[in-house]
Amino acid sequence: KVLLLIIFSFIGIFVFAQGIDFQELSLEKTLEKAKREKKLVLVDCYTTWCGPCKMMASQVLAQKKVGDYMNDKFVSVKIDMEKGEGPDVKKRYGVKAYPTFLVIQPDGTLIHQVVGYCEPDKFIKSVGESFDPSKATETLRARYNGGERNRQFMLNYLDVLLTIGDRSVEKVAQEIFAGLNEEEKFSQDYWFLYENMKLNTVGADMYNFLLANRERFNMVIGKECVDNFLRRCNMEHLNWASFGETDMTDERRGEIQKNLDKVNIPELYPFWEVVQACRSKEIGRIVNTCKKNFPKMDLHLCGSYYSMFKNLIEEKGTAGQKKAWEKLREDIKKRRETEQQKMEEM
Repeated sequence: KVLLLIIFSFIGIFVFAQGIDFQELSLEKTLEKAKREKKLVLVDCYTTWCGPCKMMASQVLAQKKVGDYMNDKFVSVKIDMEKGEGPDVKKRYGVKAYPTFLVIQPDGTLIHQVVGYCEPDKFIKSVGESFDPSKATETLRARYNGGERNRQFMLNYLDVLLTIGDRSVEKVAQEIFAGLNEEEKFSQDYWFLYENMKLNTVGADMYNFLLANRERFNMVIGKECVDNFLRRCNMEHLNWASFGETDMTDERRGEIQKNLDKVNIPELYPFWEVVQACRSKEIGRIVNTCKKNFPKMDLHLCGSYYSMFKNLIEEKGTAGQKKAWEKLREDIKKRRETEQQKMEEM
């Protein structure tokens, strides 16, 4: 038994050593160790509730090839962003999503970031970009802040910002758009600027340009593609109007209505009616408006809005309202089954 225990202990140590060798040190001590060893620092910024963080820990960071690459070049440390020094680290380096992996010089200067779950090979490649000045996030940011604006650099920088989910990405996209000539603005080559909702939102310069020149875009890009973007973009905008805006004035309602009239996609109007009813928080209005408009709305949206108000209506609705809400659930279920059947028959 003792022999088996010793064997399993060694196996456990071996397995543990296969992945990244995370130090149980403060960030300051980790930086000092990296300076002595002439390495960079890799910080795994995580939270205990983050699903992708747990997947990275078990499926990626523990792999031998990941450990072989990282341990040779980095002194690594895991920091819970909600405990101990975590909140200070989060603020210092602007961590906004989890997991985020920071690559830091021994003097504390941020070089690069990798955000979100990555497969092992992609993670190695992404972290390795720390050593490439044309791809390291903070090197590119410094060049941008220094005034560099040539087209290829801006496109590379935009791609990096999209990858890490940086909030300045829309501003950079608008700068690229402003630098396009007339022909380029209508080119298929730059349609990606218009159709990405992280870059282009209702009211932005690109959005307004698209709307004002819709017929020409229909000819170059295709009406179905243009309408699909406008539909998705406005659904997202209306969804935000449901809960993201704390106070909606009559003037703001007028702006939304005016934009919808310009877009002129019929299925957006029922959603707008539901949004306004939901904002009223009047149960009777919510139930009646959803009964009227759910059959004309996207099925996924119907399910989302049904779930959002289910508890409210069950707790405070009348017997009739509860019955009507339950009927909506049954209708949504039938629509799902019908759509599933159609897909299976294709």
